[in-house]
Amino acid sequence: MITFIIIAIAVASCSSSTDNTANTDLSQKKNNELIIAQVGSKSIDLQSLKSFSASIPTGMIEGNTEREKTLQVLRSLIDKEVLLLEANSLSLDSDTAFQDELTVFHRNRLLELYTKLVIVDQVFISDADLDAHYRATDRHRALRYNGIMLENKAEAEKLLQKILAGEDFMELAKGHSLHRESGDQGGDVGGYHLKDSVHPAIADQLFKLSVGGTTEPISLMFKGKPHHAVFQVSDEMPVALSASERKVQEEVFGIKRAERYTILLDSLKNVYKPVIQDAAVDWIVENAAKERDDPFAVTSQWGDEPLCILQNGSITIELFLKTARQMHTGQHELADRERLQYLISEIVIPANLFETEARLLSLHEDENLISRVEMKREDLLLNALREKFVDSNITASDEEAKNFYTANPVKFTSPLTTEIAEVLVQSDTLAQRLFEEISNDAKIDSIAKLHTIREGAAHHDGKLSISNYTKAYYKDIFDPAQNNQVGKVVGPMKVPLGYSIFKVLDRKQEIVPYNASTIRRAKAYVRIDKSRRGYVSFVQTLRKKYGVEVYGDRLETTL
Repeated sequence: MITFIIIAIAVASCSSSTDNTANTDLSQKKNNELIIAQVGSKSIDLQSLKSFSASIPTGMIEGNTEREKTLQVLRSLIDKEVLLLEANSLSLDSDTAFQDELTVFHRNRLLELYTKLVIVDQVFISDADLDAHYRATDRHRALRYNGIMLENKAEAEKLLQKILAGEDFMELAKGHSLHRESGDQGGDVGGYHLKDSVHPAIADQLFKLSVGGTTEPISLMFKGKPHHAVFQVSDEMPVALSASERKVQEEVFGIKRAERYTILLDSLKNVYKPVIQDAAVDWIVENAAKERDDPFAVTSQWGDEPLCILQNGSITIELFLKTARQMHTGQHELADRERLQYLISEIVIPANLFETEARLLSLHEDENLISRVEMKREDLLLNALREKFVDSNITASDEEAKNFYTANPVKFTSPLTTEIAEVLVQSDTLAQRLFEEISNDAKIDSIAKLHTIREGAAHHDGKLSISNYTKAYYKDIFDPAQNNQVGKVVGPMKVPLGYSIFKVLDRKQEIVPYNASTIRRAKAYVRIDKSRRGYVSFVQTLRKKYGVEVYGDRLETTL
């Protein structure tokens, strides 16, 4: 009896819990369906507001309180809805360029979804795969090596014959190498080097050799001029996979993905048996060669002609030309038979087969895909509307540009620029010696002119300008250069090409003079400002046109 009572209580409790959950879900659903604003014939419910808010990066939502942030998001959503009402009323999506861009976006996302499902997600990489590639690419060893830098290939080949005949490499380096800092050490560049840290032109030959092996002459830049060098492996040491595991994984994945792509495409070609029609190819080439205004136009007589016959249908000339137009294919490419054959066989046919398979798997009905395409459509509509009614009507005069330049000097101030003189060398021993010399007031420009291997820098005595504009070229030394005070000697720093020592010479930030370049920038700023203000005014006009009503009392209950 007691057992029965306990079970009964448990069942009642469970039932009560289930009822409460159901009631909560029902209440939440009703809450989300609550209409909080009306824009013309379009109703905005709470769920729409939540979804729109989730699509905005947090840092872009303004407001000091949650209420202010919610109202700001609602205003933005209302603006979007009135703009879409106007864009749809004008049928802006009927424009050919609009349709092409949306079609390409949809096709690319569909193919991404398909290849992820049948290729990317099917790639499996074992520890054995990683180990095999790590050894096959010579990343399992670090090398110490010697080099001899010579004026030209003929000299390098002559010296190589002496080495192969048994003459001592290190003695030859001392007597012949133009790279004196390593030459004085018998060509020893110092330290043990991983393959990925060595210049590819050197590594590709060097890491295939055993200890004692010598490369063929390799073309390299030295002091801003082309030279030739030979290298010899002097020693090696084992290196764990962990030293290059990420790079190895990327390469193995790329190889396996390419293999699966080829296997999949071959299997689909075997199923669909595509056959390119030579007569259709001839027509496209001849039509494009006529230099017509529209090389993608096709008569009804030829439009339905098959360019490629498939087991389940065909790719017509009209469909191919439409696809080529969407891909922004040039007229000259259509007139070039070899290029045209490549486009058909390597791009259009594979894409067609993959898309056919993706649709057979109903991937075109994927909710996320449909949502992304709709978001893209809305973005294109908003951009087209803004261009048509705002941006296309905006101009900027010389006077407006001059006034903007004068009123906004900060926008025309050059980025913080640090001038340095750098010496980049391969040997850590040499780097330490040069650092001592420079620290003791030796002229760094003279040392850089003689020693630096930074391409093109020797001509300028090692002088480099470090700023955000040049960060991509000098990312290995960017932060130390910008953060150390003028006059400071920095280094030696290990960088991908060797060891860097530099002296901070100057640091400046100045207003760019008013010239042709700044005039263009000033006019761009004026147009941007006019566009922003014009867009706000345009949206206000549309708000009045379609009518907007916000149900503040309903919104307050949800905050």
